[in-house]
Amino acid sequence: MSENLRTSSAVNLALAGQLTALAVILQATSLYLPLLGEFCSHFATLVIALAAGLNPRYGLATTFSAGFLLLFFSPKQIPILLFFDGPLGIWAGWGLRNRRASLAWFLASVTLFLGISALTRLLGIPFLRELTEGPSGTVSLLLVGGFSSVYCYAWFSFIAYVFSGLDRRFPNCQSKG
Repeated sequence: MSENLRTSSAVNLALAGQLTALAVILQATSLYLPLLGEFCSHFATLVIALAAGLNPRYGLATTFSAGFLLLFFSPKQIPILLFFDGPLGIWAGWGLRNRRASLAWFLASVTLFLGISALTRLLGIPFLRELTEGPSGTVSLLLVGGFSSVYCYAWFSFIAYVFSGLDRRFPNCQSKG
């Protein structure tokens, strides 16, 4: 009975709800802690990866629910969550749980590149201004692509470390989506 309780969808759904609340808190910290909060807000990526590790649908639901809840706390963080932190967390959680980290890293890098492009070019948000405004178009694209690859690699390494630690501490709670 306790084995079924650990892996039941109701428990995972409740955990995804708690992870959503934590993602909102982390993403909104930039509003309440000006300098430290900008650093802490990106840890919503880890929280979304944990939700996506349970099930990719939970990662998507956590991202969009957190985006909706941010309307009430810190609306300026919504584009960063939806175009930057959320997709990276979803790909990382899915890839590491399903042992397709290389494919997920590539897809996360492409998604992050497209997200940065959407933030700067389509929405006009001055995101990574030093990489996107100064150099010529081709050089700017190469710099953003390189940044996306390195940033995703760093996050995948960190999230893999967290997942392995969780798997060692809670071996019966592994769930594949």
